[in-house]
Amino acid sequence: MLAPLIAAFSGVSTAQDSTITHPRRIAVFAPHPDDEVLGPGAAIKRAVDQGDSVFVFVMTTGDSNEKNCKVVFGHRCSAEDLMEYGRRRQEESRRALLQLGVPPNQVSFLGYPDHLLADLFQTYGADSCRLGISHPIPTGAVRTYCRNFFGDSTSVEYCANNVFHDVKAALTAVRPDVVYVTDLHDSHPDHAATGAFVMSALADLATDSSLWKPSNAEVRAFIIHFRKVCGGKERSWYPFPEGDHADFDLIEPSYQKTLSGVNVLQCLFDHVGKPSGTLTLTSDLKAAKKSAIGEYRTQLTTDVDYMASFVRNNEEWWSHVGRDIANPPDGYLTLTAVGPVELAIVDPNGRKLDVLENDIPDGLYLKVKDKSGSGLNRVILIPDPLRGVYTISTTGATGSGSTDRYSLYASHRGRQTWIAKGASLRVRATGHYVFETTP
Repeated sequence: MLAPLIAAFSGVSTAQDSTITHPRRIAVFAPHPDDEVLGPGAAIKRAVDQGDSVFVFVMTTGDSNEKNCKVVFGHRCSAEDLMEYGRRRQEESRRALLQLGVPPNQVSFLGYPDHLLADLFQTYGADSCRLGISHPIPTGAVRTYCRNFFGDSTSVEYCANNVFHDVKAALTAVRPDVVYVTDLHDSHPDHAATGAFVMSALADLATDSSLWKPSNAEVRAFIIHFRKVCGGKERSWYPFPEGDHADFDLIEPSYQKTLSGVNVLQCLFDHVGKPSGTLTLTSDLKAAKKSAIGEYRTQLTTDVDYMASFVRNNEEWWSHVGRDIANPPDGYLTLTAVGPVELAIVDPNGRKLDVLENDIPDGLYLKVKDKSGSGLNRVILIPDPLRGVYTISTTGATGSGSTDRYSLYASHRGRQTWIAKGASLRVRATGHYVFETTP
């Protein structure tokens, strides 16, 4: 699949010099049809107005929301109704993006199953095409049914290797200077998994690609959903407050104090860290984003206040640089597992990061091919580690067996420390280790 995509863009230059501002090439990865506008919609509009080229990749069709589908169709939805619902969502995305200046031929729909991207990312590294992952809603399907990837509608199986291949193909074809993608801290599993697939693909390309290396590419991760237990209750904290508050900042300063005795800002940023970039919206950008959101009629049937929450004074993101993902600076804490195990780490403050959960600010969980290309390493990156003891655990990955072995090492401030070498999954199906960081 890579060859025709690369050929399609072979005549277009890409700015790798960080001193070149415009025109740029921008890739946007959205888990569902609407996330691409709710998050960086104004940034897309401004980029197009400045002469940049924007390419959007929607990972799923967003076809498993039975509640919304019932409202749209006026009755309990059949499998055929849900498939039609997904097609309508795709058309809504095309219309919304066209309002922002992105033509339909620069919008791709990968067609993977709604609400199953996290399951797929967990199986990456195994032969997940043989694991029987199917779409429980709407069809029990095991292949994409509504796919358009750069004009190619060929159906593919629901498996992690295909997702990863598609993401790498998209990145290699576009060769973006800026990548927008949902953050690994986003509470929706599809959103966190989209971020994980894209970050892992970037790391893989940076170390194992003669086609394009994303050394200077800036990754701008954005959040759509954020639910955390705060003040003894799980709440939705983002955007806050919910509703049509176009004159509020995305994090409204008057709410930084308390709500029922809870420090709202602390609740959020204890887990995510402060945003590293922001775009101030002019009145024209606000109007354009609001109008584009209005195209998502299927979602506005039940979520009008929530959708309106994303038209604010600003958009914000959390940045990563391609070269830092592939070759972390010495100040990072890097934990690498060689072999078929999944990792989990708990920092000195009790915050956890694993393949499904991420409470460590700016932490990343990646799956990257090893140097031989024959296996897959699990890598955890923590940019600003705390001083103290980190607790690490390992469990056998999907598809692993009792005869498999793994090794585990940590890198910090130029020092590489082996934590386990050749550990057997037969002896230790679950491993527990500690690593202490030093100044």
